[in-house]
Amino acid sequence: MATPLDVLGDLTLTVDDDRIDVRGDGRRIVIDVPSTTAARNVLLKSPYGGDSPQETATYVHELLSEVDLTLDIMLNHQRVARLGADARPNAVSRFLNMPTVEVHPSVPARDTASRNPIATALLLVTGVLFVLWLLRGDED
Repeated sequence: MATPLDVLGDLTLTVDDDRIDVRGDGRRIVIDVPSTTAARNVLLKSPYGGDSPQETATYVHELLSEVDLTLDIMLNHQRVARLGADARPNAVSRFLNMPTVEVHPSVPARDTASRNPIATALLLVTGVLFVLWLLRGDED
């Protein structure tokens, strides 16, 4: 096992005109992105990119775990994913076939809903109608 590392410092990156803040405060690295699009662009431009997001996440997770670091990916200051030493994969991680990533989907869902209120309303109405149809039962 490699020697644990401490990462200290602040860095600001610009990826496709999006400001990305990176902060290291010891054993934790925080990447704060302004949108889900910016997060996707950061992942796509990663030098550790594999053939799939799962391969990239697994590689980064193993690398961080080896040196006892944790990476938090934040969307507007709220955590959406965690990789590395302190990651605790959850049911969403398993559903997305990303067994090494702790995923918190409510933050990007709220972000997307705020940018697309009509689509969100249609999706909610469809979901409610589907649930009511399921609960209605067979009346025949």
